[in-house]
Amino acid sequence: MTASHLSAAFPAGDGVEHPAEEDPALVTGEGVALGGYPRLYSAADLSAGVRTGERETTFAVAAGNWVAERQRVGGRAWTAYGAAHDADLDDLVAEAIRAFRTRHPWGRVVGVMGGHAVARDSAVYRDCARLGWALAGRGALVITGGGPGVMEAVNLGAYLAARPRADLDAALALIAATDQEDLAPVHELRASFPPPDADDLARSGGLAIASWQNEVPQEANLFAAATARYVADPAPEGRLMTVTACRVLFAPGRVGTVQEAVQVAARLYYGIEGATGPVVFLGRRFWTESMPVRPLLDRLLPPGAAVVYTDAVEEAVATLIEPAITLSETAGTPVEPGDDHDR
Repeated sequence: MTASHLSAAFPAGDGVEHPAEEDPALVTGEGVALGGYPRLYSAADLSAGVRTGERETTFAVAAGNWVAERQRVGGRAWTAYGAAHDADLDDLVAEAIRAFRTRHPWGRVVGVMGGHAVARDSAVYRDCARLGWALAGRGALVITGGGPGVMEAVNLGAYLAARPRADLDAALALIAATDQEDLAPVHELRASFPPPDADDLARSGGLAIASWQNEVPQEANLFAAATARYVADPAPEGRLMTVTACRVLFAPGRVGTVQEAVQVAARLYYGIEGATGPVVFLGRRFWTESMPVRPLLDRLLPPGAAVVYTDAVEEAVATLIEPAITLSETAGTPVEPGDDHDR
């Protein structure tokens, strides 16, 4: 955000303080702040300790409360700040994806959506962690909504993607007995299993796209390598759909997940913003009977739409990274099927 953006967003006498300078609740000892220039937050940023009055809390909680209060008050200055902040944050997300593509030229950008209430000891949580591990391990950048449940599991898998499956299983065993509000095992896992290459966004947790408005701050997902938290947009899942071209997987979820599935179906039907899919629904019975999205989408989408229903994590991964990356026997470099090396 430029200085002109800041002066326009916080004119004198409007009643909205410049947060980075005048709201000490949002500045930590490490200089993490919400306000002024946006940034992609790390786990250390979100969990950094701050003091609000007499109470110790985390940056994620303080910032979430700060946004809620200013959203309640409203005003043109707040609206201008939010719009400028979110536009600049879009640029940072695009820059992160470009850096990923430079490092992994054939890597896919894959979104994962699902229920935030999925327990850490559930089969769904384990499957989603294995999904994130397998996708990132094969060079994909996973993007979630930055919350708990399915989203935490996927980012956990991506966080451990450079490590052997035994480390993932050990992490799942450690975290299984804990509630999703308990961040102590998250910090323990991060300390025990630091990413071998923290500059590799894909294999150090992936990306999360979330909103300060409607997320529960205490449920900050600390396994994502970077988190984009929007101020003005209360439903940034549309941004996730755009940057992935609707190459997404839906794990079991409820109202929010079903809403997102219908949004993706509409984008595929109308070809909105280059939506191509494929779209994968993990859990055939769930999506056919428990939450019957499949019968609805079968009626809405044309035959041959790129939608797959499966119970197998490996099938889901293979579908989402197609066309598969192969190795040229002559050059020993990755090539896409259909290239001259592969004919």
